[in-house]
Amino acid sequence: MTITTQNQIPQDWFASYYSSEYADSVKSSLTPDRTKREIDFILSTTNLPPQSHIADLGCGHARHTLQLAAHNHYLTAIDLNPNFINQAKQSAKASNLQIDFHIADMRTTIPPSKPYNLILSLFNSFGFFTDSQNQSLIIDWTKHLSKGGYWLIDIWNRDALIRNFQPSRAHQPNSNLTVTEEATLDTLAGRINRQYTYNYSDGRTATYQTSFRIYTPSEIKTILEAANLTIIKTFGNLTDQPYTLDSPRLVVLAQK
Repeated sequence: MTITTQNQIPQDWFASYYSSEYADSVKSSLTPDRTKREIDFILSTTNLPPQSHIADLGCGHARHTLQLAAHNHYLTAIDLNPNFINQAKQSAKASNLQIDFHIADMRTTIPPSKPYNLILSLFNSFGFFTDSQNQSLIIDWTKHLSKGGYWLIDIWNRDALIRNFQPSRAHQPNSNLTVTEEATLDTLAGRINRQYTYNYSDGRTATYQTSFRIYTPSEIKTILEAANLTIIKTFGNLTDQPYTLDSPRLVVLAQK
């Protein structure tokens, strides 16, 4: 297991990493069936009243945002990538959905017309920043959460990631793309640092650096309690499986 520092990785790595190459690499795994299962889980777990106000932080192409809006909820969706937001706007327009989209850093809160009933941070969209900034993000957004409202956070399971750590691997998300990953663990900072190289069959290449904070359940509990949130339940993914040391994900449902 390698210990490294984050010095060589730009602090704003997330501004470039979530690119068209990233989108190409995950597209085949983000199927409509998967999205439907995840939406069913979110709705059944939170039991939201009709026309709830929901914030989706780091929404990407807004696959969850769009489906939740289709279930008659009011959505505010935030992402730093203008291309992702513009594509999401087109999808919303095609489906006649009214969604409040923002091209913004999620550290900037978007106050709703009424307090949010649910705040979402899915698909590893929590843990980009420093520990103090990650903590402030939770506290600041919770100020706009209704009493009894929920946070739902979906991140890597640190325990499983460390137990199955691979410093180097390659995979082919489709026949035209090979993704190579070179990873190191900064065990003192609790971060996984990865270099992703995208190699296309036509010769194109692109390389990005990333650094994700990987939290233990107890660390997440401390962060949430600092924002006066209480963990209601933990899961091993977004389909209601129980959390274990071997779960691929740590999904936390917390309530104000």
